[in-house]
Amino acid sequence: MLTRFKEHEDDGTLDALKFDDILGELCFKILTDVEEKNYDGEMNYFLTKLTKEIGWLTGKPTAYWGMFKQVALLRSEVTNFALSLYHPCNYYDFNRMMGFCITCIQEMKRRYGSKASMAMAFVSMVMDDIFEKLIPHEDQKIQENGDI
Repeated sequence: MLTRFKEHEDDGTLDALKFDDILGELCFKILTDVEEKNYDGEMNYFLTKLTKEIGWLTGKPTAYWGMFKQVALLRSEVTNFALSLYHPCNYYDFNRMMGFCITCIQEMKRRYGSKASMAMAFVSMVMDDIFEKLIPHEDQKIQENGDI
């Protein structure tokens, strides 16, 4: 995804790039318009907007199954975008990433209730992927400090 933007930027066709998909549009907005201190709120908005545009916040039964084959790819794209945005190298960065996922899930639950179950499950999967990236850091700290 980021490579796509970079290629268009390098060859001068960024303005001609059509952001037909909400994923590209939201990523582009965050990359170009958002200060680092505001990433958490923007990522919450990003995930909510993305899942709403797909139809996962409305509880439409066909919304998930209509995208079933793309869910893994979408999950990977969102996770990779978050990792590239935050460049996590310490617990603080990972904690911020986990935090925007948890806050997003809680807000979906508060606003949409059970209709948002598909959206909440998706964000939870993204959070699981982020946590997987934290495990080597946790293991290193256990080696350095001993287990608790």
